[in-house]
Amino acid sequence: MNRGLTSVSAIKLFLTFTADDLHSPFKFHEMAKAVALVEQNIKSQKKILIYGDYDVDGITATTLLYQFLKSQKADVQYYIPDRMKEGYGLNKEAIEWADHEGFGLIITVDCGISSLEEIKLAKSLGINIIITDHHQPPALLPVADAIINPRVVDSGYPFSDLAGVGVAWKLAQAIYLKLGDQQKEKVILSEFLDLVSLGTIADVVALTGENRTIVKMGLEAISKTKRLGLKALINVAGIKGKEVSATQVGFLLAPRLNAAGRLSNARIGVELLQSSDHEYCLEQAKVLNQENNQRQSLEKAIFDEALEMIEGNSELQEELVLVLASERWHQGVIGVVASRLVERFYRPVILMTIEGEVAKGSARSIESFHMYHSLEHCKDLLIQFGGHKQAAGLKLPVQNIEAFRRKINKWAQSVLKEEDLIPIIQIDADKEIDGSEEVLAGEIAMLSPFGQDNPCPVFSFRNSKVKEVRAVGANAAHLKIKFESEGKTLEGIGFNMGGHLAWLNDSDRVDAAGILEMNNWNGCETVQLVLKDIQPAPVFSFIDGKQQLADPHKDDILKGFQETAYVKSLSNEVSGEQIPKIALAFPRSKQRAFWHGLAAYQYFNFRRRTLFLTLSLSELWFEGVSAERELNMLGITVLKGDSRLSPKKKAQLLNNFVSGAFPVLLTTPDFLESLENPAELIEDSFIIVDYSNPIFLLEKTKKFTSKFTELLSQSQNFRLLVLAGFFQGKFFKDLQKNFFLEKTYSEIYPGRLEIIDYRELEDKSSYLFNVIKNGESCLVYVMFKHQVDELVKDLSNKGFTMVAGCTARQRPWEQEILAEKVAAGEIKVLITHQPIISSYTRLFKHVVLFNVPHSLAEFCDLTGWPGEGELPKAHLIYSTADLAVRERLLEINFPGRETLGKIYRAFCTLSLREGKTYGSKIEILNKLKSVGFCSFKDATLDAALAIFLELGIIKQSACENIFLEPVQHGEKVALDNSPRFREGEREKEMFSYWRRPAVSPDFTSFIKNFSEQPEKKED
Repeated sequence: MNRGLTSVSAIKLFLTFTADDLHSPFKFHEMAKAVALVEQNIKSQKKILIYGDYDVDGITATTLLYQFLKSQKADVQYYIPDRMKEGYGLNKEAIEWADHEGFGLIITVDCGISSLEEIKLAKSLGINIIITDHHQPPALLPVADAIINPRVVDSGYPFSDLAGVGVAWKLAQAIYLKLGDQQKEKVILSEFLDLVSLGTIADVVALTGENRTIVKMGLEAISKTKRLGLKALINVAGIKGKEVSATQVGFLLAPRLNAAGRLSNARIGVELLQSSDHEYCLEQAKVLNQENNQRQSLEKAIFDEALEMIEGNSELQEELVLVLASERWHQGVIGVVASRLVERFYRPVILMTIEGEVAKGSARSIESFHMYHSLEHCKDLLIQFGGHKQAAGLKLPVQNIEAFRRKINKWAQSVLKEEDLIPIIQIDADKEIDGSEEVLAGEIAMLSPFGQDNPCPVFSFRNSKVKEVRAVGANAAHLKIKFESEGKTLEGIGFNMGGHLAWLNDSDRVDAAGILEMNNWNGCETVQLVLKDIQPAPVFSFIDGKQQLADPHKDDILKGFQETAYVKSLSNEVSGEQIPKIALAFPRSKQRAFWHGLAAYQYFNFRRRTLFLTLSLSELWFEGVSAERELNMLGITVLKGDSRLSPKKKAQLLNNFVSGAFPVLLTTPDFLESLENPAELIEDSFIIVDYSNPIFLLEKTKKFTSKFTELLSQSQNFRLLVLAGFFQGKFFKDLQKNFFLEKTYSEIYPGRLEIIDYRELEDKSSYLFNVIKNGESCLVYVMFKHQVDELVKDLSNKGFTMVAGCTARQRPWEQEILAEKVAAGEIKVLITHQPIISSYTRLFKHVVLFNVPHSLAEFCDLTGWPGEGELPKAHLIYSTADLAVRERLLEINFPGRETLGKIYRAFCTLSLREGKTYGSKIEILNKLKSVGFCSFKDATLDAALAIFLELGIIKQSACENIFLEPVQHGEKVALDNSPRFREGEREKEMFSYWRRPAVSPDFTSFIKNFSEQPEKKED
């Protein structure tokens, strides 16, 4: 019933099907016209050209029709366009060549339905055209002699989801019936079933209806094929002698055959599939295997570059349809990369290769977004397009790229709902491990073949215990796991899930979803769960449609929070609804645990929101990661907001927080100040002001305190907690006075931090090896993510096995479990590019600062200082060169007055030149580069435009992010009026405060200056 089968007859047909279930090819209304035209050309021996496509569907369709017509004594040749030089579909140059060569008939396979102008040209030259295609037809059909396409309205054919090769097969059947004067309509031409099945699976069409019959019979034909080229492919794919499945066709055979069309010429594929030369087939199969390996390398490079473009551009991240273009990308593989990006971001993706003045693109979509219809909506901007719901190709002028991006995103906003962008694994049934899995896997096999619109049933195994877990495969890419429940076990395999070992341990409790199938290994057949996803079993459940902590776990957490040693003295104050305005001086790791627990307590007991304010963007980010890690596990969603958010995102964020849907918000006072009604956020909230950063020792920060108090004065109905970090004395008393605090508490006992100073060391790697060779635990800090990957690989190659990397791309709970592995001694060396595990720092014997931290606060997070108990040894092996890199990064992301002045003057120059500067943000950035700003990064120009918008010296229209000419002002505009500028300047001040001691000869003395003994608690 999950497959929409509600009657006994429908179920019977689904489970048991034969060739008798296939439809007659003459149900196509125009099939008789097509057959008559082919028959006429065969009898008169006029030349016939089969015009195919360069993917597997097109290659198999071309091979099938070419071989069949040759068997019917036709004078036939085939033509497949070069993907790079000619692109998809019919082209005028090829038609003119066909005319010159004397072809009287062109039969398209897997293309042609959108080629109106090209077919008009062919007809004008006296060439007859038969279109066999399965792609979505345009509103106006081409004027061909016959169109065989099941998607055409009133085509007459009862099944619309045939692949291109399926349509070509139908034409061959009809020709055979007519020329052979056959009495029986159910001729299937079984010698071509291997090709039909291969192309049908590869093109990811619906495996329902007639396609199920085709693929079921075709898989048997592939396993027994006499086609030497296909045998050679099976051999190089490593599945020789096995019964070939739809999965193996889709993931092993099709990509290798596809490699011909992607990187060289698809003719190789056609020649391979029809060749009778054994040696030739073996050699060509090896060539395709090599090209497939090359394709994979190209895909990875393009994927990484596209990922960097998306993650480095906040505007792109907000768009519903990701549209990217580059001159460096290979046209042959961008479709595969687009599919991977769809999986990653779960939104439609269009990638384009720029060639001179034209961009050629591949589009891939999600379930709720019909790509062909969407391109049709934007056709005024396109030169050519074609495809179907999930995938399409397009061509457009380079100058139209930005207009196209805007238009298709505007269309997406009208057709997509928020829930459409949430990837969902459809669970067919929940199951417990009880020993029945093998029998169930056998029953499931009866539902095959599986594919588009007939997915393999997915089962969930909730709260399962992990008995064993390890990495397998090349580069430890895959996850091998064994689940256990009441003495019963189930093997599992997670392809490309090796990264989960960062958090998975034996005896963990997990939720797993996957497919049950039989696995044959060395002649031994066992059942296994092929994982679709795995994650820690949640500590919360769903009650009345909302996430709630599962009892009694919630009570245990809250009770544990109240009984924590450093909170006991405050239990009366913090456990009630009326919290006094208080200040706490705790070590940074303790204060985080405290406010996380207090935020959870306030939410679960009083449904009160928590607003966390900090002056630093970097602090905001780090605190946000820590809060997400802890609070998400309790079912509490955390938001982060600063002035870099677009107006749309800002409005969404505020609505979610005020409504209580997301009860914890971390932000800056500048962000609040930029709002029309900040009191709306403060009212009845639990306010936490973070004063734990050393920047607050600066005299100039007093003005920031006044900003805080001014904002808070707009409401009296809130609870206030000021976190004072490790500062004492006058500073602590000033806080009490400025915020009218009712109580202050101090619990700081600085531990001794041993500094080992080797700054400016040249051979950092050798030093690190000496530190870790004795097996003592070590935290290594580097500046960038790629350094994490490189160092992990380097250490692993040198024999260090208990090494792991911790990066920003890992999910919060993955980072948490990674840290727990450190605590358990399962990881000895952890390499990170951000201080996201400060509460675990004391578990390390050593902290090696490979590069200079961003700030003193970051140094404290990494080393655990100041903190009670034994602290790790801090090894300083960074150099002054790191500071220059830091300064450069700060100026890129937070341009200063001089840089902003240059960019504004360039903007004015553009306006004088053009009379009026307008366009999307990206277009404006490109125009700025055209007048000599190529050296500026996109992030710099993007930040500059955002600041200018805040200041009102440029304006933005209400329509599609169009920028107008600069606004004229009679006097200079104060940059400090821009919240985004202020936030950036504060980041620079933090770094400036840290820069001097970071390179000071007497670093140890600088650190000691903060080690004041605690004053006694004040009331």
